[in-house]
Amino acid sequence: MLREIKWSPRAVYEWVEILEYWKTRNKSNSYGLKLDRLFKEGFDQIAKLPELVNLQTNL
Repeated sequence: MLREIKWSPRAVYEWVEILEYWKTRNKSNSYGLKLDRLFKEGFDQIAKLPELVNLQTNL
């Protein structure tokens, strides 16, 4: 069953900040793009098979 992963506005903001940090630190966008791709692949797997992951919803 495919599920949609919903990002909160804060999570989106923080993710952009993380990518900007690595872009500034490395003076290149390549690491941020690689990091973004790896995370998206991981979240796609979680969306396809959510029963394989123990997600905490009440943090």
